[in-house]
Amino acid sequence: MELKPRESVILVEEFDSQIKWYCDVLKFKVVKVFDVDFHYCNLENEAGIKLGIALASEMQVELKDRAQNSVILQF
Repeated sequence: MELKPRESVILVEEFDSQIKWYCDVLKFKVVKVFDVDFHYCNLENEAGIKLGIALASEMQVELKDRAQNSVILQF
């Protein structure tokens, strides 16, 4: 079985402002946004780096500090 990496997912407290920051500051483009049953956004930059942004609260993760898991690597 061959493992293929997918986008890394960043869990955030403020969904819309974080998407805006990645687009404005790091020049990512929004590929797709899901906001009906949950909040998730696919981003990609010109180099082909892919990220996902998700609301931590919807994943039952409380972001108290950086020592907690706030980035998920997907395969």
